[in-house]
Amino acid sequence: MYIQVKQTLILVFSVSILFGALVASAQTPQIPQIILRYNVREPFIVQDKGTIKGLVGEPTIKAFAKAGIPYSLVENPPLRQLALLESGHNLDCSTGWFRTPERIKKYKYTDAVQDDGPWVLIGHKGTIDPKITTAEELLKKPKLKQLVRLNYSMGVYLDSMIVKYKVTTFPVEAGTLNLLEIVKSGRADYYFMPESEKTYVFKKQGFSESDFVILNLSDLPSDNSRHIICSKKVPDAIIEKLNKAILEGRVTAK
Repeated sequence: MYIQVKQTLILVFSVSILFGALVASAQTPQIPQIILRYNVREPFIVQDKGTIKGLVGEPTIKAFAKAGIPYSLVENPPLRQLALLESGHNLDCSTGWFRTPERIKKYKYTDAVQDDGPWVLIGHKGTIDPKITTAEELLKKPKLKQLVRLNYSMGVYLDSMIVKYKVTTFPVEAGTLNLLEIVKSGRADYYFMPESEKTYVFKKQGFSESDFVILNLSDLPSDNSRHIICSKKVPDAIIEKLNKAILEGRVTAK
């Protein structure tokens, strides 16, 4: 009799624990999966064995992992990414984007996953005057063609100067590694890029600094930061988790 009562109590206790766990599980909200869209752009985003790495890709993936947010990677051209995020049909995010007034209205931003540091001018040798000291001085010259990446921003300062001085641009969809070939050949006269990107491309392509006019202009940005952006449909709680993970990643890296 005693044994039967004991077994019954154990069974009731086990069922209670199981029931409690099921109820707790049902009450715990599941974190939805994010579609993380990207476009390869070395050295910022590099494909590597089913994931993305690079100056932007690696800290982005680490932030999602640390925050415990499930995601699936989908490659799309930049303009397609922006359109999908703006539509708000899915829980879409993308990474590596500058903060601009127009984009802030359309997307949710995380904290910066990467800071560019100083930018430089890469100019066509024989065309660009090496005595120029500011980007604004150069942008005022109407006969010069600026190489730009189609549908990309160069940050608020340069974007606004291009509009202000009605700069003649040479828009391309070429990959990063091909951009400086265009300047070197003279099809475009100059290109602005982060020092970190310039170092990578020169090493990868075997360029010499003597192939170009390279200028550290006093008014070029030194504080352009790249962010994860998400559609308005993505819950604020996910943005907060990502921001916490990004902050923790910076502290760990120091």
